[in-house]
Amino acid sequence: MLDFNKQLYMFTFNDLVEGLKEVFPVLNDATALPQKGKTEPERALFLGKVCYSLREAEQAFGVSHKTMCQWKKTWMAPAWQTEGRKVRLDYDYAILLMERRKKLAE
Repeated sequence: MLDFNKQLYMFTFNDLVEGLKEVFPVLNDATALPQKGKTEPERALFLGKVCYSLREAEQAFGVSHKTMCQWKKTWMAPAWQTEGRKVRLDYDYAILLMERRKKLAE
């Protein structure tokens, strides 16, 4: 129960929460609140050939540095894994993504 005799600066966060629960009873039931579903993005499995640098990936696909950077940020992103400064590309998965992309373009 809110005590309206308190000064505004004397209210705590818990007082605010209790007051909101009085006004909005749905807040008392946590199951009534919508739960965010965790959806995992499509991830590379790294089962086949792995490229350990951007330059190695450029050479494998025969494209320029600028093109590989664009691909890495867009459609090829699920095949890349970055840990700090280390990057890995699942080459086989990237080829699969490239084939899917070509089919969609047709």
